[in-house]
Amino acid sequence: MSDETSQLPPHAPDAEAAFLSCLLQDQHCIADAIAAKAAPAWLYDHRHQQSYHAILAAADAGPVDL
Repeated sequence: MSDETSQLPPHAPDAEAAFLSCLLQDQHCIADAIAAKAAPAWLYDHRHQQSYHAILAAADAGPVDL
């Protein structure tokens, strides 16, 4: 294993995408994530972090209907 590969922190892009998908599909999941104090920094992929941050900001503004 190369040094670059061995230094990557544990991450699961598919699990992160599934988490974000759940948040977009069910408003109750957002409340659960907030209650669990899940932070955008918990996500490895920077794009997922930005998406999660945007979902939280939208939820703060009120109910979202997609």
